[in-house]
Amino acid sequence: MFKYLLTWLLSMYGYVLFIPQGGLNDCFARIWEVINYCKANNRIMLLDMTRSQYAFNFSHYFYIMNCECKIIYDTEMIKEIINTKKFSIHPVNLPCTPIELLTDRNIRLEYKPGSPYICNDIPLPLPENNVTEEIIIHSRCGGGDGFSFFINNVFINNTLKEICQEKIKVLGNKYLCIQVRHTDIKCDYKSLYENHKDLIHSYTYILIKI
Repeated sequence: MFKYLLTWLLSMYGYVLFIPQGGLNDCFARIWEVINYCKANNRIMLLDMTRSQYAFNFSHYFYIMNCECKIIYDTEMIKEIINTKKFSIHPVNLPCTPIELLTDRNIRLEYKPGSPYICNDIPLPLPENNVTEEIIIHSRCGGGDGFSFFINNVFINNTLKEICQEKIKVLGNKYLCIQVRHTDIKCDYKSLYENHKDLIHSYTYILIKI
């Protein structure tokens, strides 16, 4: 039944296989851009997060609502779709298949600041105008406000809720949470500690997010 459904979908729509990179905000900022592109060009978005910083199947932890775009974010389902036939892809000179991008980590997607990722020196942008190829391969990182998309469209599923509940049980009712951002943006975390060490040491459990 599923294969018949896929065949019907293939006859009506093209795809954008979007492989975002970086952290959650980096990914979500670009997901919204691709959603709008797919809406404008009548394409289905295939979202694969396995090359992001967290390297996970999006559907295992989240689900998306209210985006007004046909979107598939289960990596295993995406693999089934792109294995149904040999698709024409954009860019046409890409030296690998879509399934290889999802399964072969020897194929590198390289970052160039302010531009899409490249594969074997071939950029992977969203084309300005819709193309005739069945699958557009696109990969990019950051460059916008991903938080707004997350708050309005992304919800955690039961698996992630259970994980959070188990973590909260371990922490108990009294704990301190500290987020230290010291990667792309630097902060004076030493002064943060020195100025608040009495408060910090008053807690039995401390959760630090770096």
